Amino acid sequence: SMDASSFAAVDLICGKQVTTKVGRGAIPDRYTVFPVPMQDALRKYAAAGGSILVSGAYIGTDAWDQVYPGTFPIKNAEQTRAFIQEVLGYKWLTNYATRNAEVRTMKSAMMTGVPLPRPFKFHNAYNEEVYFAETPDGLLPSNDKGSTFLRYSDTNISAGVCYEGNGYKTVSLGFPIEVIKQKEDMGSLMKTVMEFFQKQPQPTK
Repeated sequence: SMDASSFAAVDLICGKQVTTKVGRGAIPDRYTVFPVPMQDALRKYAAAGGSILVSGAYIGTDAWDQVYPGTFPIKNAEQTRAFIQEVLGYKWLTNYATRNAEVRTMKSAMMTGVPLPRPFKFHNAYNEEVYFAETPDGLLPSNDKGSTFLRYSDTNISAGVCYEGNGYKTVSLGFPIEVIKQKEDMGSLMKTVMEFFQKQPQPTK
């Protein structure tokens, strides 16, 4: 309902949101990560040059698989997958991407000149501070305009993808950014994202 055109970037916090069945089917499934009206709004925002940071444990799984039985495929699944790949620049690999919840950085041409965060950990078990992400997503770049810049240390699966669209950029994280254990690490990662957004685009070949 708000006009986002005056903002240079959007931080889309998806947490552990995922399509959920209510009752025995009389009520439509709820909590889809990317409902069509949101897709339309984000597509319009990106087309106007706005960059997008999206993080969450099921930002790929919700469109390609299921967490709760009976919710796959989601309504408008093909449209949602196309939106994710074409606008956000990633595709889904797995919903069981790591056990130790440790993330490391890796070199990416797109991140050249941008300070990368140090390795960090996020909550994947009960704790007194915040909810936890026990089954985070593994994400891959959807095409050659994207690049992996974070990996889970135990599996080497891609945890974070940066992407340069047509006049805008995105960063997609397969875990909720708010469950990172240390505030300093959370801030460092956010700084990396924002500096990537502000960096001049790579020359077109």
